Amino acid sequence: MTQQSAGSSRDTDSVVATDSILDGPLVPQGPAARELHLSERTLECWRATGYGPPFVKIGRRVLYQKSALETWITKQIRRSTSDTGAAA
Repeated sequence: MTQQSAGSSRDTDSVVATDSILDGPLVPQGPAARELHLSERTLECWRATGYGPPFVKIGRRVLYQKSALETWITKQIRRSTSDTGAAA
């Protein structure tokens, strides 16, 4: 019985870790793309051209700071289709 409850605890911990990935300071490319409603390929192309949200590269992994994603989204707000976002 003790082994079962310990197993249940581990199962719960892994679910919590998986569910809370967007709550952490760094978000992998896949969840970041889903958060932005974009494909991962779009983020890859944007990184190559210097567009899109700033990212962190650790080894081969590309990560995004959640706060940077939120800031970038806020900077994309426009009032009309002709609004370039430049200060008036």
